[in-house]
Amino acid sequence: MCFSDSTRDDKQEREELSIHRCRFGGVVISAAGYDAQCALLEVEFAQNGQVWQYMDVPEETWYRFKNEEGPDMFFHRHIKGCYSEKRVLPT
Repeated sequence: MCFSDSTRDDKQEREELSIHRCRFGGVVISAAGYDAQCALLEVEFAQNGQVWQYMDVPEETWYRFKNEEGPDMFFHRHIKGCYSEKRVLPT
């Protein structure tokens, strides 16, 4: 499912929107994953382990991001502040 239903509790929403993340090993970003059906990018940050989701991210942007030699810089230039975002609460 690609949308949040206000009648669902937070745990159900986290389980449905969980995305497999690939390790990036960056200074800022440790891992990221993408759901093409939902156009949803999920990013795990290295320093604090927080996970954030970015909505309506085009698939082309995901491919550019994951293939970028400097994914941290790409994230700050082309993703952060460009798409709606929300923090994923820990389970």
